[in-house]
Order: sequence, then structure tokens, then C-alpha cells
Amino acid sequence: MTSINYSSACLSCGKQSLIPYITYTPILTKTRGHIGTLVISSLICISILFSIHLLDMIVSLSGGVALFVSYITLRKKYKRQLERFHLQDILLRNRNAILQGLTIDLDHAVKEIQTANVKAAYEALREVGRFLLNDKVKLLKVHCLNRIVLRKDMELELDSVVPSIYDFSFIEYLYEISKVNKQLIRQQTLDYVADYRENIEALEFGQELMINICSAALRLKIYAVSYQNLIIDYMALLPKERFLRLCKMIAANNETDWKKLGDQARQTIKVKYDYDPDFQGIL
Repeated sequence: MTSINYSSACLSCGKQSLIPYITYTPILTKTRGHIGTLVISSLICISILFSIHLLDMIVSLSGGVALFVSYITLRKKYKRQLERFHLQDILLRNRNAILQGLTIDLDHAVKEIQTANVKAAYEALREVGRFLLNDKVKLLKVHCLNRIVLRKDMELELDSVVPSIYDFSFIEYLYEISKVNKQLIRQQTLDYVADYRENIEALEFGQELMINICSAALRLKIYAVSYQNLIIDYMALLPKERFLRLCKMIAANNETDWKKLGDQARQTIKVKYDYDPDFQGIL
């Protein structure tokens, strides 16, 4: 997946050369910095010209130089904050025009989908999705992603396309993600699965997806603690290496409040791995 091509024409005004905001904001900040420098320099010159005595002139010059140095130092120190401030200012002043442009881009992406140009549609939707975070954009991106063969080496996304409602197309995408890149499954996705567990379990691939989700939850201790009930229900179906990881996690964190999880793990060892040397004396 690549980012949108900024050399393409603007769909709204037809301009052929577009400037990404990550390039424009530093330029704007630098330009305004030059204006500020000129203003300070002008004030120093005026104060010197209107000085009556030599002492007044020296004081004006010294104060002006101190002000100038302070201004340059502060701008350098807070460069990133200034860039963010200017970007926010641009967005606020042009929010109506931006919204209109995003709507045009969104309509264009839909047309690209209709003509089966999925890659171009997805690239456009990723840019629109930076500003419009609604379910329509998320599910359109999911629609495109479901028409692409996913690979581990792709720059895939998940948190940014989790909708606020149950949607089968998203569950299909989540199922594919759970097979190729479990690292993308984080709290937002885990919360979604917990909320719509019954819907997912009713699907043909629901059990496999839930096992994959529970396996992904074992990457971090905080997930294992937060989603204990989910993990307990699918513990016996976890792959051996994931269940072994869970047991080691429980053994290494006795202070954690997961007695119910530990009891279930010991029961699972007794039933499935009683004679497996990897589990002997682990809990």
C-alpha cells in the first residue's frame, strides 16, 4: 500500500501540483518567522532613530538585540509546536472548504470502487480517513481491503477501521488479519470482539476467529488480565505454544488478580497436557 499521489490533479479546483500539509506547514512557519524577524528589526531601528541621547540609543539597541535573540531561541525551541499550531489554524479557518473537498474525494473513491479500481480507491480513502473518522469511510476502506489478498509484508491497518456498529465485512477483514498479522490486534479490536462476541460466534468461522483473537490477547499481560473471561472460555482450544505462554505468564506474575484464570489453566493442563513435559510443574 502506498500513500496517495500528490502529483495528481485536485478534484475540486483542477490544480496539477498539490502540496502535502506536512511540507506546507514548515514552509508557512518559516515564512511567518521571517515576518516576525522583520517586525522586530524594524522596531529596533525605529527606537534607535527616535533616541535623543546616546544612552537611549544604547539601551534601545541592547534591548532590541536581547529581544531578537530571545525570539529566535524560542522559535527554534518550540518549532514543532508552532508547526502544529499553524496547521490547526489552517484547518480551522478552512474547515468548510476542507469538508467540501473531502466529500468530493470520498465520492471519487466510491466511483473508483465501482470501476473495480480498488487500490486507487483505498489510497484516496486513507487520506480522507485522516480527517473523517466515521463508519462510512471505515467500512469503505474495509470493503477495499477485503478485495485485496492480504500478506504479512503489507502496511495494513486495523484500529483505524474498527466501526462503532457490528458489521460482517469488518469481521471478515478481522478474520484475515488474525491469520496474517496478530500484532495489529489491540485493545480497541479486543473491546469490539467482546461487545459482539455472540454475533461472531454464530459465524461459520467464528470459533477460529475467537481462538485467534484470544491468542493475540496473550501478547501482553494487560490484555490477558482485561479479557480473562474471553480467554477462559477458549483456553482449551488455544494452540499449545499460546497456552504455554499463558501458563508462563501466570507463573511469573503471582501478584496479579487472575485466580480464576490460573485455576482454569491448571484444569486445562490436567485434561490436555498432564503428561507433557513442557507443562510439568509450571503452575
